[in-house]
Parts: sequence; C-alpha cells; structure tokens
Amino acid sequence: ICEEFLRISGISLESTFMSQLDRQTPKLLSLFNTKGGAVGQRIKSQMTTLIQDPSASVEKRREVVLRCLIEYMGERQE
Repeated sequence: ICEEFLRISGISLESTFMSQLDRQTPKLLSLFNTKGGAVGQRIKSQMTTLIQDPSASVEKRREVVLRCLIEYMGERQE
C-alpha cells in the first residue's frame, strides 16, 4: 500500500502519517484523559508508561498513542 501510495501521490505514506501522529499526540493524549468508564481505565493503564517515563522515546510514545487510539475507538488489539 505504501509503495502504491508513493507511486500515485509522490508522498511517503508512512513518514507523513508518523509526522502527523507526532504533531497530534498532545491533543490525543488530552482527549484520552477525558475518557471515562472501563475504556478510560484501560487507556489510563496504558498511559502509565508515558507518565512514569516522561522522556520516553518517540517510538514508545507512538506505540502508546496508537494503542490508546485503538482502545478509544473500541477496536480489538491484535
């Protein structure tokens, strides 16, 4: 998919996605903090990684944000 997207648009899909994810991370984390109920608890338990290590690597922050986004949207993590 990435190669076809690059061929058609001339834009790297993965790097564009990751840069926009990094840009939106503070807003997403704020949104996740407002979620209540069982989903909110699962999200908060995943976010403890970032709370315990505020200087976490970019890759770790991305991983946590994507996992939280999956929970927030009600999808299964596989």
